[in-house]
Amino acid sequence: MRELSDKLFLISMLLLIFSFLAAGFGVPATLMRRKQDDGEGLNMHKRHEKKFNKQDSAMKNIIRSKVFWISVIGMGISVILSYM
Repeated sequence: MRELSDKLFLISMLLLIFSFLAAGFGVPATLMRRKQDDGEGLNMHKRHEKKFNKQDSAMKNIIRSKVFWISVIGMGISVILSYM
């Protein structure tokens, strides 16, 4: 039972990592080049607002993802199985 629990946990963890990468977090997101404006004040505020909106939409996409929830449920089941 312990081996099954361990395998299920590892598969669920890989699915969780895949869901984050598919949503735009991780290495692909950090490698993208970022534009920098010379402007101050209002332009800076708009850039930050855009950045926060983009991050919020990425988190919403992850939470709506079926792969994310399958991996979370798989991890929960593996934890329950490890106590049996």
